[in-house]
Amino acid sequence: MNFFSKTRVIFWLLLVLVFINISALVTFFLFYKGEKKQATEKGGDYTFRIFQKELSLTQEQSDKVCSINARHRSVAEPVSSALKAKRAELLEELAKEHPDTLLLNTYAEEIGALQKELQKATIYHYLDLKTVCDSQQCRKLSSFYFQLYGGKEPGMGQGKRIQNRFRHGQRN
Repeated sequence: MNFFSKTRVIFWLLLVLVFINISALVTFFLFYKGEKKQATEKGGDYTFRIFQKELSLTQEQSDKVCSINARHRSVAEPVSSALKAKRAELLEELAKEHPDTLLLNTYAEEIGALQKELQKATIYHYLDLKTVCDSQQCRKLSSFYFQLYGGKEPGMGQGKRIQNRFRHGQRN
């Protein structure tokens, strides 16, 4: 009789655990789907959320930023795809035993032109975003782009870097 009671307890325990796992999976999928749906309704990309949070955008500004980002994506994504394709062609040519240097030079020029086009699109994107922002938001936007491109913010000069170049008599 003791055997049957232990078996029943284990059976019910396993049944409860299965129920908990199934409910957790259902909850996860519902939450994930709802989060994805909410992201696509609001403009859906990471850049938009960062701009909205960091710049403290109003609803009107958020709508404008969303349309500016969509316009930028429509220009930048095809150029970026073409750039990836050209880089792949360049690498394929370089992988050959005897690569054609004229073809490599052509690829390099085409890649340069595509990078130039992409950089121009980024510049216009930044300028469009500046038209939406007030002066405080423009400073934050500028700081964001400086961090994005790895540059020094205006007014931060080279003095600190040179000053800390040698520490404790050792060169870093």
